Amino acid sequence: FQAAGLPEYNGCYALVLDSLFSTEELSSFLAEAEVSSPWKVAQINAGTHEYTDTSYRNSDRIIYDSFELLDKIFVRIRPHLKEIEEFDGEAKQKWRMVRKNERLRSLRYPIGGYFKDHQDGKTKQRTFYTLQFYLPSDRQIRPDPRRGGTTRFLSWSSRPRHAHADLEAVPGWVLVFQHAKHLHTGAEVIGGVKCTMRSDMLYERVGLPVLVYSVPVRP
Repeated sequence: FQAAGLPEYNGCYALVLDSLFSTEELSSFLAEAEVSSPWKVAQINAGTHEYTDTSYRNSDRIIYDSFELLDKIFVRIRPHLKEIEEFDGEAKQKWRMVRKNERLRSLRYPIGGYFKDHQDGKTKQRTFYTLQFYLPSDRQIRPDPRRGGTTRFLSWSSRPRHAHADLEAVPGWVLVFQHAKHLHTGAEVIGGVKCTMRSDMLYERVGLPVLVYSVPVRP
């Protein structure tokens, strides 16, 4: 991030994993989603409700739960993630990963598909990391090679936001990053079809917060 001109992300967690799953396994993730439900236009989460705005988010989505797939993914990915700490006000609270969220969101971006600047949402339980799986393209829809569709991390402060870091949507890669920290966008797909699957990790508190007191200095 420093080299890309995004110093505000120094110290933020972002990781790309490769070769955790075979092409056949990744294709099966997409097939399982399609069996569970038909594709629907992806909506935007406004907190209390969802709405459709294809000028801001233009893609299809399937939301479903799979504990079996959850277990398979969790076993593979857990060794690559570590415990994290955060400050919550004046209390230092440690959190431990307990499992992967069974709620899976499969996304399909045809030509012209995109998702403009956003942060990933939180679940009702405490989460810190987004898991973004880049899947093989759905060639039944369009056989062309995929072009475009990068995941672009943007600066919070630049106006306009010239500074950015791009990650190609390479099938087989898994992107892990702190969703509360990173402003990002799904760039427009200009060829083929981009398919992804998104979820997150769930954490629990470890021990009690450690209160940090400031001692006044006498003049």
